[in-house]
Amino acid sequence: MIDNAQFHPKVRQLHDYWLSIHPAGGLPGRQHFDPHQVPRLLSGLRLVEVQPVPFRLRYRLIGSKIDHVIGRNFTGRWVDEVHAGDPNYPALLEDYRSTVAQRQPSWRRGPPRVRHHDKCSILEVIRLPLASDGQTVNMVLSLTLFFDHKGQEI
Repeated sequence: MIDNAQFHPKVRQLHDYWLSIHPAGGLPGRQHFDPHQVPRLLSGLRLVEVQPVPFRLRYRLIGSKIDHVIGRNFTGRWVDEVHAGDPNYPALLEDYRSTVAQRQPSWRRGPPRVRHHDKCSILEVIRLPLASDGQTVNMVLSLTLFFDHKGQEI
């Protein structure tokens, strides 16, 4: 498990909520996640469907803040199609692949992996695995926060 002491308070809130919905002996699934429990976070949430073979990802839900910062809506689209040609796409894909394979949360604070609004210098993202059967990760829930060059949240 990762140490959440370094997390932004919003990221910590989602991580703590994810921990609280864990069923005994497995991972929580989409059926355990109640968006009403984290209403202040909804605009920064992303729900990504995992297709295991071949490994592919599809954006199922994208919060309004993400749409605003990215400048377009990707809901329902395949991640590889959205980011085709982006030189940093392999690193983004590896972030997801690691979360799925390890069945553990992943966290990162740093420059965006793929193109975002020019005012976004840094982002903080947590990816949380979800498994409808408690074992096989079939979705990834994430929260992304965007910051300008002064460290102020966008």
